[in-house]
Amino acid sequence: MLRAVLLPTFCWAALARGRQVWSLDEAWRFALEESRPRSCAAGTFPRSLPGRCPHLAKQGRPEDGGPGSAAACRAACCEDVSCNAWQWCGPNATCEAPNSCWKGLIDLANCSTAGQWQGEGDPSMRPKRPKVGQPCDHEQCQVHFNDSHWELLDVPHDFVVAGNFSPHADKSHGYLPYKVGWYRKRLCLNVEEMQGWLEFEGVMVRSQVWLNGEFLGDHFSGYTPRLLDISQVTLKSGCENLLAVRADATSPDGWWYDGGGIYRHVWLTSVAPVHIAPFGLYTPAVVVGKIDRTEGLEYADAEVRPTVELVNQHNTSRNVHVECSISDGGKFVTSKDFDTSLAAGASLDLALPHMPLPGALAIEGPI
Repeated sequence: MLRAVLLPTFCWAALARGRQVWSLDEAWRFALEESRPRSCAAGTFPRSLPGRCPHLAKQGRPEDGGPGSAAACRAACCEDVSCNAWQWCGPNATCEAPNSCWKGLIDLANCSTAGQWQGEGDPSMRPKRPKVGQPCDHEQCQVHFNDSHWELLDVPHDFVVAGNFSPHADKSHGYLPYKVGWYRKRLCLNVEEMQGWLEFEGVMVRSQVWLNGEFLGDHFSGYTPRLLDISQVTLKSGCENLLAVRADATSPDGWWYDGGGIYRHVWLTSVAPVHIAPFGLYTPAVVVGKIDRTEGLEYADAEVRPTVELVNQHNTSRNVHVECSISDGGKFVTSKDFDTSLAAGASLDLALPHMPLPGALAIEGPI
């Protein structure tokens, strides 16, 4: 049986300055968003939803203090600023979990049109997705909003686990209320040298990000990371750049406890205008030649075939020298280089020359 070794592969472009990465975990201001109940007039939910609407969150059982009727389920949705649909599964229905209330913020187009569910929805209550650069319409993401009374904390942070247990909350989610939280932080930037991105490793569940009062991007899963290009908004030299994050945990990703807030690390990466794109290096290794121990071959040659994605954020074309090297335990093994040019504002997927690794795959003691 042949074994393969993982050799560190490094590729870089000859640049005026290298990539720098800073942790943004410290000194955030945090506060929960105050609930603003809507009017529960008869016209609040004009669309009948008798079929199954997936992705609604199951509420606490009536015996646990949860909504015990269709009217109570409707009222619970109406009081929730993040709810545009509710459904009630009655006691004699064949739908899932009789005597249960389901509510949340969903796309009503995904609901079926027939079934034994009782419920209503209002598409107009679903917030419209803002565009990048659009001014924020919440006071919490305004640059001059006074957050001095907010809690000072470091991330990772889970605001759900810090809440008060409630018999009215869902059992599967730990009898804890899932709310909306806000985070704010000041960033120090050098605009003349600032190209790069913010990386949120995980924000539970639905997140929106503003920088200096301008919308930067959003993400709808707490289990995957998100990179946001900060060059898309207006930046300021100095420490008056305001980063604001809204984390909406009111519709959990799963039936289990998954918390809410910036629960993983946050990073700021600065790069030169010409740089390797995020996750822009791919270095597959393939076997070259014959592998057959019956013929006395107890090792095999390999070949690394790297590709790299280059980005040019200059307003003029640039010549780029790219070098890729492989080391083993700090010892140089081999390298290849390549020269190319990049048009202004362009990106390029570049296949570098193949890099042979004789005897890299061996039965015992691979290099």
